[in-house]
Amino acid sequence: MLTGIGAHLGLPKVINGAEITNPADAPASITYNVELSSTLDTMYIDFGGGFWQYVMVKAGTSGMSDLEMDNFNVYPNPSSLIINVESVTKINEIIIRNITGKLVLNVINPDFNESINVSELGNGIYLIEAVSGVNRKVQKLIIK
Repeated sequence: MLTGIGAHLGLPKVINGAEITNPADAPASITYNVELSSTLDTMYIDFGGGFWQYVMVKAGTSGMSDLEMDNFNVYPNPSSLIINVESVTKINEIIIRNITGKLVLNVINPDFNESINVSELGNGIYLIEAVSGVNRKVQKLIIK
């Protein structure tokens, strides 16, 4: 649970039970309910007429350094046909999930410069994750 004055996850206009249209209407304190798992944290925020769902991926703490993980590049982004994934360090797995966290594509032991066909994915926002040992790096991927 995330709670407190000024508590936020960078979620503009999203609070429990409503969506804010005016910044002056933001409450001083917000409590979010978060479901925790070993690798994915999912947050649901009910705004009355539906809900927002945010999926957060837990990063590792050993193995590949942050600097090496920062050298994981995906391009072109946005894409509609092929994406290229480059890394300076060996990646064990590339995972693509839809915005609800469902696995839609998985590449085991990719090359340092891997081309992935994404033409079968529908338009939208996805999460692309590079896995190296216990470390994970996640980026937003847009398919148009």
